[in-house]
Amino acid sequence: MEANITLSNITRTERENVVKNGLIATPGIWINGKIYWMRDSREKFISEENIFVYVKERSIHSKTKIHEVFIKNHGDYKRNIKVFFMHHYAEVTREILTFVSPVEKSIFHIMNPSVYLVNGYCQGKMMDQMTVQPLWKGNTENIWQSLENGILQYQPMAKGMMVSIFSLEGNVEAHDTCKATSWLVNGENKREALHLNQAMKRALQLM
Repeated sequence: MEANITLSNITRTERENVVKNGLIATPGIWINGKIYWMRDSREKFISEENIFVYVKERSIHSKTKIHEVFIKNHGDYKRNIKVFFMHHYAEVTREILTFVSPVEKSIFHIMNPSVYLVNGYCQGKMMDQMTVQPLWKGNTENIWQSLENGILQYQPMAKGMMVSIFSLEGNVEAHDTCKATSWLVNGENKREALHLNQAMKRALQLM
């Protein structure tokens, strides 16, 4: 029941962000103990922090999707930020295995016969925190171990309607812009997904 309630609250913009392979991607900016999710717009001005956020979506292959988040600091001093990306499948009727892979430093959503891999990068660093949480928690504060410190609850694997969430750490100098990138690939098996992941890293000049 809770999962159905959560999905009914998906905004128009989120539905437009549904990638061709069936996952919804929602970025969020953590700063100064607060999280600002980009659920209702591709751009947001956080007036209390003097921060402007813009999300760009693009693709370089039919089996890929890229989300780039640009964070512009309009203030007069450097800001430390965390960029979060939440991914989940749009239909509550699908049986899904979602898990964190520390070895590949990626998150997998397995919906037979397809395997979806999620990854990200910001300022020279790959994903920091990675977790899998029940879908109904996605729009609540129950995903956090400490919101004040931007720390997620950790759960490495689950079956059913879940969200995967990961974070990227960065900083933005005064009157400068920081970019965080997330990408998603769709393979017929884990091997193909990992191959596409490496291809994406090369295409984004990360290796």
